[in-house]
Amino acid sequence: MRRRRGRTVVVGVGLVGFLVLCGAGIALREKLLERWCLFRLGAADEAVRRAAAEQLGAMRSGAAVPRLAEILRTEVGPEWKLNDDLDTAPPGALHWSAQALAAIGQPAVAGLLQVLRAETRDVVEDQAGFAIVAMGPSAVPAMVAVFRGCAHCLRQYVLF
Repeated sequence: MRRRRGRTVVVGVGLVGFLVLCGAGIALREKLLERWCLFRLGAADEAVRRAAAEQLGAMRSGAAVPRLAEILRTEVGPEWKLNDDLDTAPPGALHWSAQALAAIGQPAVAGLLQVLRAETRDVVEDQAGFAIVAMGPSAVPAMVAVFRGCAHCLRQYVLF
């Protein structure tokens, strides 16, 4: 009788523990997925990195902005030409990082503006500018502040 009671207690505690873990997994699903995607941005495989960036963009992950902005700044391939835009550009890290930042929206504006202020390569400036433009009217005031002294830049990005 005692042995049966002990087994019942062990099974009951195990079941409660399992239900708690399931509940925590459901409650923390988005955060866990976000961390997993951030980890996958460092993968060697381009397809894995692109899928992670797309997922982070779909999640509108503010935590991904610094890493995606870094990718936008540092991973310019030789296939890029001046004025390639997000719709016609060949696939590559510059393209999918800009797309993901555009999908994140307003939380990504500060990171994109930092890229625009610091960057001298036209192709990176173009992609960052097009990403901000893709966000819509909410990003225009920030762009006007950045491009205040550059009429060409205002025409290219803001008055598009």
